[in-house]
Order: sequence, then C-alpha cells, then structure tokens
Amino acid sequence: MDDSELVLLGNIRPGETVNISTKEIVVHRSWYATSSRWWNSESRSSLPEWIENILHREVTSYSKMIRTDLMDQQRDKILLAISGVRNLCLTYAGDPISTRLSLAISRAEQTMFKINHPATKNIVIYKNSTDQLLLPYPSTY
Repeated sequence: MDDSELVLLGNIRPGETVNISTKEIVVHRSWYATSSRWWNSESRSSLPEWIENILHREVTSYSKMIRTDLMDQQRDKILLAISGVRNLCLTYAGDPISTRLSLAISRAEQTMFKINHPATKNIVIYKNSTDQLLLPYPSTY
C-alpha cells in the first residue's frame, strides 16, 4: 500500500495547497501554483476530487483490514491526512472548494467512527460551529 498521498496531505499547512500533477505542496496564491495549474490543465475542481478519491480509497482499504498494529498505523495516517485537508479548508475559506473538502472530511470521519465503533453503524455524526465532532460518547481515536 502506497501511503505517499496520505503523507502529502498530512503535511499541508494553512495557506498551502497541492499541485496534484507533481504531488508538491505549494503556497496557495503564488505565481507557481497558478501557472502550474494552468500548464497541467488542472481545473479548480481537480483538487477536491483528487482528495475525495484518496480519502475514499484509503478509508475503504482501512475498513477491510484486520485489527493489527498496521491498522492502527493506517488509522493514524488517515487522521493526519484529514488534519491536512482541514488546513486546506482554511486556505480556501469562503470558496466552494472548502465546502467540498469539508464534506469529504465528514464522510471519512463518519466512516472511520463506524469502523472503530461497529455497534454504532446507524449513528450520524454532526459537527458544531467550532468544527468539533459531536459523538454519542467520547471517541477512542
């Protein structure tokens, strides 16, 4: 399993974005970010779509793992990637991209919660205005 994309997402800080063609983190409003997106014919919807696919693929893979230390390591990598995607939400605050990224985070977190708490398969997780998870009881991850 190649975790390089999860690691890349986990390293994103506020004010940064990803050049998905080169798999590099770049400053969001730089000439390089703009020109490379144009050069590689990337649309504005490419980034959230790429991230949605990564999170879906990795969470699906995680859901099929047997409980081992490897599963715990994979969970930690996914959660770190989600943290980086949250930073992208800050980078794109006020932009529809931020909404798509927030939805991808929410789907991934709900699935992760249901995997780690199988008795709660029908519970929906909501977030309050401070972006904290509202769970039926404290999370173990």
